[in-house]
Amino acid sequence: MNRSVCLAVFAALFAAPLLCHADPPRNIALTFDPATKYLKVVMDHPSRDIQRHYIKQVEVTIAGIPDATIIQQTRTQTGAKGQELIFVLPDARSGARISVTGTCSITGTRTAVLTTR
Repeated sequence: MNRSVCLAVFAALFAAPLLCHADPPRNIALTFDPATKYLKVVMDHPSRDIQRHYIKQVEVTIAGIPDATIIQQTRTQTGAKGQELIFVLPDARSGARISVTGTCSITGTRTAVLTTR
């Protein structure tokens, strides 16, 4: 068998178990308080080892305001069930469309959108 084929098969067999346990956030719940301008982000992302498998990046954007993007990078998540973060969005007005994207440390992303009242 060709050496590159053997190497590819070995890599696939090695990576498969890792990818089976890696996933994007299952759900992203967003809550915005217009009085305080606080955005609470709760991501369901179960992990047995939050130092290795966690939400590594959260990106928050407000549609129409390109300079209002927040990128939060982390090296762990807040608990074994997932990631919880709070952001202050002073530029968010009534009717603003807020997008939040969570990225897994191993593989996968999920985005949730909230329109403020």
